Amino acid sequence: MLPISVTIIRLPEEYNTALFSYIGNAYAGMGLIASFLINNKADTNAAIKLLVFCMMCSRPIVAIKA
Repeated sequence: MLPISVTIIRLPEEYNTALFSYIGNAYAGMGLIASFLINNKADTNAAIKLLVFCMMCSRPIVAIKA
């Protein structure tokens, strides 16, 4: 289990799926974020905040995997 969550940046816990998908595959995470935007589950500010957070969290994990 990864000890990170989007609740750190005050986003709903349902966005954790995008975070963990982004860590596994960046395109999958971006697709989920786009899906949240299309289905009006996230506004633009929350999506940008989520995307930046996903990028910051995935960098160290990708470096460890390589």
